[in-house]
Amino acid sequence: MFLKKKCFYIFSVLALGLFISVYFNVKRLNEIKTVMAELEAKNAKIEMEQASFEDREKLFFNSLKSEIFQVTAYDPSPESCGKWAQFGITKTGTKPNSLRTVAVDPNIIPLGSLVYIEGIGWRIAEDTGRLVKGRTIDVYFDTYEDALEFGKKSIRVYYNQRDSVKVNS
Repeated sequence: MFLKKKCFYIFSVLALGLFISVYFNVKRLNEIKTVMAELEAKNAKIEMEQASFEDREKLFFNSLKSEIFQVTAYDPSPESCGKWAQFGITKTGTKPNSLRTVAVDPNIIPLGSLVYIEGIGWRIAEDTGRLVKGRTIDVYFDTYEDALEFGKKSIRVYYNQRDSVKVNS
């Protein structure tokens, strides 16, 4: 009888331990499921936001003018800039930068306009040039060699005249 009671208590303690273990594992599993559901909801929201950003990006690109331009290159040397090379500034008064500056005909693209050149990227119309007339853009390079290597290309250019800023001549 004593042995039966002892076995019963041992069995009861083991069963209680097993029950507690299962209870907390199920509770933890439910917590994990809740966190996963929250993460899935956040991911869905991010996907929606990205989709709407992509839609806005498409609308923005569709609002830009798109034309083929003759894209050439220039550098800070007197051969490229003539007498203006000594000043080292653009028509808008900025220091030219190879990651930002392009020269344009302000009758086509106003100075200060944001310009996207396929294969090159975003630039700002900061300068003009004596040979930059009509649908021609001069991309600024730091060195004569880089400008020479670029050469002359026909490239699609996107620009938005409404983004221009007033520049004192």
